[in-house]
Amino acid sequence: MNFASKTIPSLRQASKLLTCMLVTGLLVLSACQPPQASRAPTPWVVRLSTTPAVKSWSQRVGACALKIPGIGLAVDEIPADQPLAPGVTLSLRAGIAASPALPYVVTLGWDEIVILVNASNPINGITLQDLVALYQGQFPTWNELLKSDGQSGTFTAPLEVWAYPQGDDLETFFNQQSGRSAGLSNTPQAKVRIAPDPSAMLQAVGQTPGAVGYSLKSYLGENHPSIRSIPITPGDPALLRVPVTAAMPAEPQGLLRQLVLCSQSSQPN
Repeated sequence: MNFASKTIPSLRQASKLLTCMLVTGLLVLSACQPPQASRAPTPWVVRLSTTPAVKSWSQRVGACALKIPGIGLAVDEIPADQPLAPGVTLSLRAGIAASPALPYVVTLGWDEIVILVNASNPINGITLQDLVALYQGQFPTWNELLKSDGQSGTFTAPLEVWAYPQGDDLETFFNQQSGRSAGLSNTPQAKVRIAPDPSAMLQAVGQTPGAVGYSLKSYLGENHPSIRSIPITPGDPALLRVPVTAAMPAEPQGLLRQLVLCSQSSQPN
């Protein structure tokens, strides 16, 4: 009896000791486990549609997206005359970008159409009237244009006039502002060559001494030594000033609103 009465408390004590050791071991093991990394939240993706003319502006919108936590950007570059893909959140255009699917339009900022010639061309400016006449095929040579504008010097390189396809947003705005008829782009007397996008336009003018074309100033940049821009004389600063607009399904809220406000504030006036 005495043995039994002494043995039972000893078993209970051993059981408690074993339990404490197991619990302590589990605590030690759990303390040694590496911390589990929390999964980053999935960003909300803005689908941005942009035309080739405003490519530099889409890059600025992209720079803003990088500054806003929780937002991603997927960019589609398509010609202005093609329909928007389903699910587009934001559409950038030179001029007005409204469409039935994206009726809410804001102006992100302003750009400028610049008239481009090859660096070897001696012309120092052009009147708006002569620019339109040039696109209508009324000047077969550069020498006739230089003489009409009262400029000295001669330039014998064959004249090449470059424009964009009908329906292009920059082409449409240029025609509206200059009074040029878009239909003359494809007539034999005009002999207007078509560049599919500003990159092709810059390449054509840079490689062809007698070429003339135009682009947005933001697209031109500073790394084109074979190209220079010439002013419209007498100049009207507002004549070829282009609004760059963003169209959306509705008034932007939340992250989209932040993106639009950042894009507006980052643009040069």
